[in-house]
Amino acid sequence: MKLFGKRQFGHGFVNRGFLHGPYLPIYGIGVLVLYFVLRKLIKKDIKIGKVPVTPVIVFIAIMFIVSFIEYMGSLFLEKCFGMELWNYSYDKFNLNGRISLRNSACLSAGAMVMLYLVWPLLEKLYGKISEKVAKITAIIICLVMGCDLIITLI
Repeated sequence: MKLFGKRQFGHGFVNRGFLHGPYLPIYGIGVLVLYFVLRKLIKKDIKIGKVPVTPVIVFIAIMFIVSFIEYMGSLFLEKCFGMELWNYSYDKFNLNGRISLRNSACLSAGAMVMLYLVWPLLEKLYGKISEKVAKITAIIICLVMGCDLIITLI
């Protein structure tokens, strides 16, 4: 089953993902992996002379991590489900069409925004809601995505 390049619902919503719902778990998993792997590095103040280089190191680390996640995700979907949800063989610098330098750089730029701007805002917001609301929200999200996964696998 190939979904790459197809508009499934006319001029409106395009389901580009593996699951039925309007979410792409690879991005959520990717952000969580990046946060837990890089959170200590992000807070460091590494300099060459007086020039701060921590963001450059973080960007390069993100490129390697997102490329690995995207490559393995593509391989998993193809081998387990016969799906090809993306193909970068048209990009000049690609590896088996599964990852490309251009896309990895774009994902890395987005991840930098997420880790340096959005995540701190989410932490502040999380600090303002009760633990009960946070748990109920997490349970609802897990149930919805879990049910979607079960329906997809069936």
